[in-house]
Amino acid sequence: MSERSDVQATIKHYLASEFPGQGNELTHDTNLLEDWFLDSLSIIETVMFLETKLNVKMTRRDINAENFESINTLTKFVITAKTRS
Repeated sequence: MSERSDVQATIKHYLASEFPGQGNELTHDTNLLEDWFLDSLSIIETVMFLETKLNVKMTRRDINAENFESINTLTKFVITAKTRS
């Protein structure tokens, strides 16, 4: 497996287990804010998960609708952030 697919799988598993039964199928392209209905508390919990589990540092600027649009956008952020470190 590639780093990208590992990160995608980790994020998907986290979201599905922590915020289950949102009424929609969770895919890599599911809009997390509109279709999976992540709220502000869910986003903060996800930030803490990403920082702890994937060793990524997020700033206030990083916590935005663009990065939290989907699993794919979160994966892209995580991979990019790791290369910056």
